[in-house]
Amino acid sequence: MKENELIIKIPSKINYIKIIEEAFWSYISINKLENRISSEYLILALVEGVVNAIKHGNKMDCSKKVKVSLTLEKQYFKIIIVDRGDGFDPDCVLDPTLEENLSKKDGRGIFIMKKLMDRVEYKFTNNQTKLIMMKQLKE
Repeated sequence: MKENELIIKIPSKINYIKIIEEAFWSYISINKLENRISSEYLILALVEGVVNAIKHGNKMDCSKKVKVSLTLEKQYFKIIIVDRGDGFDPDCVLDPTLEENLSKKDGRGIFIMKKLMDRVEYKFTNNQTKLIMMKQLKE
């Protein structure tokens, strides 16, 4: 574990997201980040990522955990969310802003995360999907 890193593991049940939210707000407070990031945006991106990991990655299988890591890295706040899913092709996710997709539910969470964060990337390995999101800290 790195210095300034918080790791939380939860079962793949939506009601456990509250634990992630509480840990996030504690982490922000302990590390005195209130004036260096837009925490309301970060929590929204974090929750979207965890919901996707639970629903789409782990398919709501309670035996599979979602691992969340919050880290301060130089001038960035970094969120890593890991699930035990098979992965997907991010380039094939529908653009929810196109008229033909406005009534579809797919793609909204990823769209929101990309708009709120400075960097969003996925890594896929051996039945594991890792979402990495970064937001630059204010001086």
